[in-house]
Amino acid sequence: MLLTNVTMTVGEKLFEFSSVDDWHETVREKFTEHQVNWDVVTCVSASGHVCTTAQELYAADFPVKVYHNP
Repeated sequence: MLLTNVTMTVGEKLFEFSSVDDWHETVREKFTEHQVNWDVVTCVSASGHVCTTAQELYAADFPVKVYHNP
């Protein structure tokens, strides 16, 4: 069965990546600035896909918004 619509609760929006290049150039800076690690955030692409790996971020529709987990 393929789920097409899933609702999830996310916390505060921390930052976003406008492109793959922006992600490459600023990922460490943004995570350090907000004092978070990958395990406490949820990354959501412009098309609503949750990105959990680098491979998914490469394929994502940007911008990708990064939220603190509730």
